[in-house]
Amino acid sequence: MDYYTNVSQRLRKHERYGHEDCSSCKSCMEEAADAIEELQARLSEIDAFAAEYGIDGKTMLALAKSQIRTTQDNIKLTEAVERLTQERDATIALHKDCAAELDRMRKENTKMKKYIGVKMIMAEPATKGDCYNGFAKLSQEQAQQEGYKVVYTDGYESWSPKDVFEEAYRSVKGCSFGLALEAVKKGKGMRLSAWQPDVVIRVQFPDEHSKMTAPYLYVESRFGRVPWKETMIELFSDAWEIVD
Repeated sequence: MDYYTNVSQRLRKHERYGHEDCSSCKSCMEEAADAIEELQARLSEIDAFAAEYGIDGKTMLALAKSQIRTTQDNIKLTEAVERLTQERDATIALHKDCAAELDRMRKENTKMKKYIGVKMIMAEPATKGDCYNGFAKLSQEQAQQEGYKVVYTDGYESWSPKDVFEEAYRSVKGCSFGLALEAVKKGKGMRLSAWQPDVVIRVQFPDEHSKMTAPYLYVESRFGRVPWKETMIELFSDAWEIVD
C-alpha cells in the first residue's frame, strides 16, 4: 500500500501546482494509471471472494475490520482474566497463611488445657420434653429430641442429647479397662462378665502398715486375695463391669 500512497501524493502535488514544467508528469500519470488498474484488479478479487458468501466487497472489508477489533478485545479480555486469576490465587494463599498464623497465635496464647473426665452417674433414655423445666415453649421437634435424663451423685438432674451422652459415657456393664480402672481408683471393684460372681479386682494403696511402697491391683475371690497380673486380652476387652 506504500506504493499506492506515494503515487496518490504525487498526483495531488501536480493538481496543486500544475503540470506545465513537470518533466515527470507523464511518468506520474502512467504510474497512476498502472496503480489504478492494479487497485481495480484487487477490488475485483475482493468482490469475487465476497460474492462466494453472498455479500459485497465493502461489507467484506467492514467485517474484516470488525473481526480484527473483536480479536483485539478478546486478547485484552483474556489478559485481564489471567491477571485477575493471579490476583485471586495470591489472595487465597495470603488468606491461608494468615489463618494458619492466627491459629498458631491462638494456641500459643490460650490458657485453656485439655481435660478428660471420669465420673459415676445414673441415667436413662428420655426425650428433651420429658426433662424440660424451662419457661420457653419447646417446638414439637425439640420436645421429641432423643437423649438421656442424667442424675449426678449430688442429686442434680439434667438432660443430655443422645450423641453427646453416648460419646462421653459408657455403661458400668460393658466398658473398657481404662474406665473400669478409674472407678477402681475411687474405691469401686471391677470384673469381667465371664468370671465367677465372687471374682473382683480391687486396688490396694500403701499405708503405714503396708510392706508395698506403690499401689497394686489384687484379685478377690472365695479363695482369698492375691496380687493380680492382667493379660493383653483382658486389657483390650470391652466387657468389664464396675461393682461396689
